[in-house]
Amino acid sequence: MLGTLLGVIIGGAIGILANLFQARYQDFRLRKAIAGSLAGEIEGLVTAVERRNYLGGLDALLMEQRMTQQTAAQVAGQQGGPIEVRVPTFGPRITFNYFAVFDKTCDKIGLLGEVSGEIALLYTLAKGIVEDMNLLREGTQFPSIDGVIEFHQELRDILAEEIERGRRLIPMLRGMESEKFLYLLG
Repeated sequence: MLGTLLGVIIGGAIGILANLFQARYQDFRLRKAIAGSLAGEIEGLVTAVERRNYLGGLDALLMEQRMTQQTAAQVAGQQGGPIEVRVPTFGPRITFNYFAVFDKTCDKIGLLGEVSGEIALLYTLAKGIVEDMNLLREGTQFPSIDGVIEFHQELRDILAEEIERGRRLIPMLRGMESEKFLYLLG
């Protein structure tokens, strides 16, 4: 009788351990898949922004806006009052969802551990950049040339930070993608 009870206990313990091991392995595989997919998506976003030269375009636009600002100030001073000025703005057309992987996996990024917060920050700010670009493309009105320049400077600065954040995250995610299962058992 004692042998039977001991057998049931040992068998139950083995079953529990096997289930825990299987769950841990499934989480590991999901973690690797999410890390690889997000690394690819982030790499694609960084590459697209760089190849389209958005930072260079914003820098050139800011220079043009500052020249317009100076010219308008001179003309207004000569005419003795405010003048109406059209200031160019930045607003590439964005209609595609470049965040599909993140959108599908955002409820599971906690599996990525410490980098999950950085990933959430990257995507939140990136989605904000898209919103800003769409607003500009739609013809948002600014109260002054200073407001236009300030908006574009902030957009440029956030975009530069996002490129750097993405560059830092890609190797971290690629490292997770190549981890071995036994490493995670400890």
